[in-house]
Amino acid sequence: MISKQNQLSKLNELMKNCSQCSLRSGCTQVVPGAGSADAKILFIGEAPGKKEDEIGMPFVGAAGKFLDEMLGIINLKREEIYIANVCKCRPPQNRDPLPEEIAICWPWLLAQIKTIQPQLRGSCAFVYKAANDLPGADPQPQSCHAGLSQALQHRRVYT
Repeated sequence: MISKQNQLSKLNELMKNCSQCSLRSGCTQVVPGAGSADAKILFIGEAPGKKEDEIGMPFVGAAGKFLDEMLGIINLKREEIYIANVCKCRPPQNRDPLPEEIAICWPWLLAQIKTIQPQLRGSCAFVYKAANDLPGADPQPQSCHAGLSQALQHRRVYT
């Protein structure tokens, strides 16, 4: 049986070779995610920013520094969690990802969640918007949470 880390590494390589949307041609690199494949906690952001695009790691700018401080307060290190973004490539001028870009990247995020199987997912306030941008989405928060919960094997989504 292949380890979670190997599964995640293979998934990350597939993501790095993705060119299904226009975001790939305008970014420096794909930013799949970072952290432990055995993480109990998964943080999900919107999309890579300028620093993340340059370095290839999520949450390395000001938001990353703040996240590291918050993790320190609860005695966790970045290496103990997993951090991913809904969109894996930086949108131009740091704009919000478009619904079609989110729809293209959404299966990548679901595959990461399925591989890691975290006990807790924190959305960093974007997953609600992203889920509502998917085709056929119901804009009500409870519908979004219910839909994500169902998609993520009935685990609760914390936002």
